[in-house]
Amino acid sequence: MRRITRLVFSTVSLLLLCLVAGSQARVNATVFRDRAAFNAASQNLSTIDFETEPANFSRDSTIDGVFFQNISGLPDIVATSTGKVLLGRTVGEITLVIIHLPPGTTAAGCDQFSSPMKVAVSTGGSVTMMQADGSTFVGFVSASPIKTLTVTLDFPEPTPDALLDNLSYG
Repeated sequence: MRRITRLVFSTVSLLLLCLVAGSQARVNATVFRDRAAFNAASQNLSTIDFETEPANFSRDSTIDGVFFQNISGLPDIVATSTGKVLLGRTVGEITLVIIHLPPGTTAAGCDQFSSPMKVAVSTGGSVTMMQADGSTFVGFVSASPIKTLTVTLDFPEPTPDALLDNLSYG
């Protein structure tokens, strides 16, 4: 009976250790609110500014190997008073834009002009962009590959569309 108890406790201890180690390994992105500091901490960045829309974007939502997914279907590139930006439309009360990054990406950042919005990366880091803080940039640098950058909001009503510009990744 004692051996069974030790075996059960050993298994439970091992599972708890794996859960704790796994959850700590998932949250390993450093957040930057300043583009210059993000650029200094990143290497080999590519930037999509949406000014030159590829001819096929309206069909496959891909630019330079980056796939853009919107909750309502394909996102749009629209002209604003400051230039062209990516528009992720709201469906009902939910805004959700998922940016699928190329394999091996360890840095991702963008200018984000709709507030409030939550910007998160697949490695676990997230920031809620608020008008009150005055910053429109958020960037993440991670030791682990970043697979997706997600912009989301499910309140307040009416929920604003997401507007993104100058997506940098590398």
